[in-house]
Amino acid sequence: MKQESIALLLETCGHFDLARFDALLYPWLDAIYFDLKLHDGEQHHRWCGAPNRVILENVAELYARSRGGGVTLLPRVPLIPNVTATEDNLRDLAGFLKRLRVERVRLLPYDPTWIEKRAKMGMPPLENADPAWRVWMTREETRRCEAVFRAAGVSV
Repeated sequence: MKQESIALLLETCGHFDLARFDALLYPWLDAIYFDLKLHDGEQHHRWCGAPNRVILENVAELYARSRGGGVTLLPRVPLIPNVTATEDNLRDLAGFLKRLRVERVRLLPYDPTWIEKRAKMGMPPLENADPAWRVWMTREETRRCEAVFRAAGVSV
């Protein structure tokens, strides 16, 4: 793909061994979209099924490289009502990103169509789904999330 001048963008949650990533992927990438969901380790394990220590270490290292001329990295935060889009979580993520000297983050407003997609993929319905997961985020809700990052000095 590189020989054909095709740009390579990786979208990741960042849960990987960095040395292996460096050996196999990093040299070929032009950009990375790095999704951060939850800053608190216990909440991350609860909702994502894995600890986030490696994820936070990886984004810190890869963003430092990006600032030094390495592969461009854009942190992104999927906004899930009552999970990632809480004021505490957003404030913690914004503070973490500010300490890394991140200047810009992309917020991904919640999309409820994944619930319907589960059935189409043969997955069981969500028995105890949060009612907020069945509707689109309002522009006002998205602005509230954006304001948390702006208050920390990180543009959205």
